[in-house]
Amino acid sequence: MNNMAMTEQSLIEQVFDDYMQAVIKVDIDTLYRLTESDFTLTHVTGTVQSLADYVQFIQEGTFHYYSYHKQLSEITVDGQHAKMYVRGETDARIYGIRKVWKIGQTLSLIHNGQAWKISKIVV
Repeated sequence: MNNMAMTEQSLIEQVFDDYMQAVIKVDIDTLYRLTESDFTLTHVTGTVQSLADYVQFIQEGTFHYYSYHKQLSEITVDGQHAKMYVRGETDARIYGIRKVWKIGQTLSLIHNGQAWKISKIVV
């Protein structure tokens, strides 16, 4: 792997880490900064949410995240597009049930000429 690809992978890894910290801290400005305007999140149930809907769930406490521990990540970069598969555990309360959830997520990212942005997450 060349240094440029490694740098891009490091940047993408940082975007994901910043995204998870923003979810935990309920940092809405950062969530919007890290995502594309047409961002969608597809849950394990198949439910698809826009960022605005997801943010509302976080702000209202329907989803409350306490911590996240990344266990594995795999990133592929193809020009201005990238895919990231990440597996980890999150301590969260979802619909009133608090536990450590083991989740795998696939992220689609786009480089807009200035930064990597998350366009889609499928859990």
